[in-house]
Amino acid sequence: MEDYNISFFKPKSEFSRKNRNLVLTLVIIWAVSVFGFQILLKIIEKPVPEPALVEFNEIKANVFTNSATPYEKQILLKSLISVANKNTLNKTVEKPIIEKAINWAVYSLVTDKNAVSNNIQNIQNLKTEALNISDFVKYKEERLRIKELEKQLVAENHSELNINKNDIRAEILTSVLNTDKETLLTSEEKEKLPQIMNKFLIHNRSVLTDTTFIGFPFHYFYTAVFLLVLFVGLCYLYAKQIEQLNKQFGIED
Repeated sequence: MEDYNISFFKPKSEFSRKNRNLVLTLVIIWAVSVFGFQILLKIIEKPVPEPALVEFNEIKANVFTNSATPYEKQILLKSLISVANKNTLNKTVEKPIIEKAINWAVYSLVTDKNAVSNNIQNIQNLKTEALNISDFVKYKEERLRIKELEKQLVAENHSELNINKNDIRAEILTSVLNTDKETLLTSEEKEKLPQIMNKFLIHNRSVLTDTTFIGFPFHYFYTAVFLLVLFVGLCYLYAKQIEQLNKQFGIED
């Protein structure tokens, strides 16, 4: 019986060598396109703070020394809200500090603290009661009523908080606000707060992330669209090249 010993990396025939070289060439093109782009992103990226962080850094000294003006507290509140909705916030360390700081900012801005606290308590009670509603239609109606109460709460304090009731920040604010009117940050929490803000409001950016292409950030288009098209194109190229090799060496399907 004739022994067949075939090795992709050590081909014995001219056809096998050309097939190997073709495969390796296409794999190298794919690898450079995928990993080379990511390496390039890493090389040219620079940390860029969001506007919310820039504003926070400008007023944090006055906030921590309790000498902040109402306007500075409004800036603080909006900066904190921009972090409060981050899904990756550590729920045991980071989230409580952000929520505590938001509560301090709100209750230090509003005039009628008791009214705000009572309204928050009422909304929290309604949310708890809504969880026991089994009828979906009634549950949905109750949730809409709660949402309206939350909007009303922000609207009543709009001039002091400087947040519109239809602003997405209003929804985030009412979701983290509680009834504790004396939520002063400890010295340890004041040290951690800037670190948390830096963590979530500084992003690595470059010309590849800031440039848009047909409506998409270029790096997103490249990785989500172009690389898929490239992969299909490489597969098509391999099929065409291998067809020519088959004809060249007289190999039939």
